[in-house]
Amino acid sequence: GMPEEDGYDLLRQVRRLPSELGGATPAIAVTGFFRHEDRAASRSAGYQAMTRKPVDLDELLSTIAALAEQRCAR
Repeated sequence: GMPEEDGYDLLRQVRRLPSELGGATPAIAVTGFFRHEDRAASRSAGYQAMTRKPVDLDELLSTIAALAEQRCAR
């Protein structure tokens, strides 16, 4: 819900950056929209995970930890 752009647009711009400039930074979509098509759009834009609003802090922290673990495993 950002004016003229949305989080998908923002992340697509980030993903176009070289890895050393942040293009491979892990990203979690935090959204109130959680339909199947929303989840597909978030993956297509380059998000690695998605969580609902209002945010469940335990779920968000768990998702962050899982992404960090995946990144360290590489």
